[in-house]
Amino acid sequence: MKWIIIGLLSLLFTFFDYSIGIVEVRVVYGVETLKILSSFPINVIYLAVIFVTEFLVLYFLQKKVLDIYRKWKSFHSVR
Repeated sequence: MKWIIIGLLSLLFTFFDYSIGIVEVRVVYGVETLKILSSFPINVIYLAVIFVTEFLVLYFLQKKVLDIYRKWKSFHSVR
């Protein structure tokens, strides 16, 4: 269940970051670069890189938060 939630959140953040990235590419680099980025193979690679990045960030953030929570809980249960 944890993997499904992390995967779905990563997918949601991927589309959010993708739309921001496309707008920023158009504004910063122009329409020609946007056409290159929108071509099929580059677009798929771009989406995959964003998804993997989002997945890893969420996975390690969740792991770190749970570790901190467990240490905090064990510290307070000793008292």
